[in-house]
Amino acid sequence: MEGAYTFCQWANYATLVQDPVTKIIRLYYSAAETLDKFQSICPDTWYSESEDGETFTKPKKILSLHGASSNFAPFIDPLDQEYPYKAVGGQHLRRDHHEKSGCLSGSYVNVLGVDYAGEDDYHTCFGAGLYLFKSKDGKTWKSRVAPILNGLHQGQRDGLRGISEFDSALSVVYDYVNKVYYLYTRLNIQGGARYIQYCTSSDLKSWSPFQPLKVDNFKFNTSKHNFYYPHFFNFNDRIMGYTAFYEEGNHEQEDAGLYLMRLNENALANRQLGNWVLSEKIKSTGFYNAEPHGPKSSRFKNEDHTVNGLVKINDKYYIYLHENYYNYHSDKGGYIVRYEIDGSYI
Repeated sequence: MEGAYTFCQWANYATLVQDPVTKIIRLYYSAAETLDKFQSICPDTWYSESEDGETFTKPKKILSLHGASSNFAPFIDPLDQEYPYKAVGGQHLRRDHHEKSGCLSGSYVNVLGVDYAGEDDYHTCFGAGLYLFKSKDGKTWKSRVAPILNGLHQGQRDGLRGISEFDSALSVVYDYVNKVYYLYTRLNIQGGARYIQYCTSSDLKSWSPFQPLKVDNFKFNTSKHNFYYPHFFNFNDRIMGYTAFYEEGNHEQEDAGLYLMRLNENALANRQLGNWVLSEKIKSTGFYNAEPHGPKSSRFKNEDHTVNGLVKINDKYYIYLHENYYNYHSDKGGYIVRYEIDGSYI
C-alpha cells in the first residue's frame, strides 16, 4: 500500500469490505495507542478507504466500543437495503477486564469461580457477549443495546475457561441458497489449542447452538494445533475463507502459515457451511520471540495474519496481509501488503 500511513503499533483483526455499488474499499481494524490500552480490552476501531486498493486515506478512529472494537467485523447484508453494512463485535469480559473498561455496570455472573459481565444489565463496554451493528454508509454505525448471544450460548465447548470470551476475530457470511447467516468465532479447546465454532440465524438475532467446524482434509490435533482465527466472507456468489495455522511449542514445524479455505463441494446443497477443506497455503509464516506482553519466548506465533476479505480491481484479484502482527519484530511497526492472486477458481 502506498502512502506514509501504517498501522498503530498495537493493531489486529483487520477486515476489508468492497462496496457492491461504488466499489470503494473500506478497511477496518482494531488498534490502541498503548500496549496497556490494548491489553485492557480498550482499543478503538480505525477506518481507512481506497478507490484503487493501493492508496488509502489517512486512518481515523470511528468507534470506541471497548469489547466490540477488539474484534469489530463488518460485512454486507444483502437483505437490508437501508442498512446494507452490518457488523458483529464484542467480548464476554472477565471482571478484571470489565473494570478496566470504565463500564459502570455491576452485573456479573460466576463461571467456574471467575466473575464475568452479567447479561441482565446494560453494558456500555459491549462486554457481555456479541453485539450487532448497522450502518448506511459503512462509516457511521448504530448498535443494538443487548447482545445477540453471550459466552454461555448453547453448544459452546470452551475447554480453557468454560465460557466463550470471543477473544479473537469474528466473521459472518450469508448463505444465499438456504437463506441463513453463519457466524464464525474462535473455540478455545484448551491452553495452546484453538479451533473454530459456528452458529446460524435467519434474522441475525436468534442463533442456533454452536457447533465445531468440520475440516474434511486435515487431521487436527486438539492438544497442540491452532486454527488461530476464522476469516470467512462472501465474494460475489462464492463463500471463501482464510485461517492461520500453527502448532504450539514446535520449533521445527513446516506447516505453519496462512491458508485459503474452501467449502466442501457439497456444502451449499446440503446446508452445511460448517464443512470446509483446507486449501493451498498462502504464505509460510512463524516467529518466536519474547512477546511484548510477557516472557513466553517458547511460544510459536504467526507474525502475519490475513485481512478478512477479497478485492477485485480491473479484473484482477487481490488479498491483503497484515504483516508483523502484534509487533513481533520490534524494530518495525505493523503494515499491510497487497498480493495479486490467481482468480481462475473464483
